[in-house]
Amino acid sequence: MTITNGYLTQAEALAYVGQNLVQDTSLLDDVVTSSSRLIDRYCGREFFQVTEARTFATDDIYSLTFGSFNDLVSVTTLKTDPTGAGTYSTTIGATSFQLLPYNAPQASEPYTSVQLLGGVQWPVPTFNMRQNTVEITGVWGWPAVPVDVKQACRIIVNEVSKMQESPLGVAGFGEFGVMRVSKTMPARAAQLLGPYRHVQNFGIA
Repeated sequence: MTITNGYLTQAEALAYVGQNLVQDTSLLDDVVTSSSRLIDRYCGREFFQVTEARTFATDDIYSLTFGSFNDLVSVTTLKTDPTGAGTYSTTIGATSFQLLPYNAPQASEPYTSVQLLGGVQWPVPTFNMRQNTVEITGVWGWPAVPVDVKQACRIIVNEVSKMQESPLGVAGFGEFGVMRVSKTMPARAAQLLGPYRHVQNFGIA
């Protein structure tokens, strides 16, 4: 199986874990993919990019915060569904909205919200209408995978690779006794990923 939206290439993973998985690169691909998804769940966001349309409900007539797993790199179109019929027929032009935070591209970070300008408002759905009246088509994810995320992925892949050699969780013996393979997010990986965790994802180990 090939790596899907992984934060390491197969070569990068092999270079870090050594030769203990070299005989089964399909297994290594699975480990990289699953480790990357573990990072996504831990952080509440995805660092790979996908281009698609996503819909949102709003609770403010002028602004919209995208929420976890909805970081935005760029917008192709921004549309609304004024009648709640599931048809996004009204296009909001580029001069009528502002992506936030302002300096996200300079910081190599994504946009996390959008604010309307010039008196333009989001539709206000009634109780019997569809609530997801905003549609944003664009590139979702991060501008590039941060180096800390790549390093965390290396650590996790290395930890998981040890498990096949330690089926009972024992990785060896140190001066203080049995050394066990961690079954949770490795501490160093968690430290690296801490600054990237979405505010809505804190408290999830």
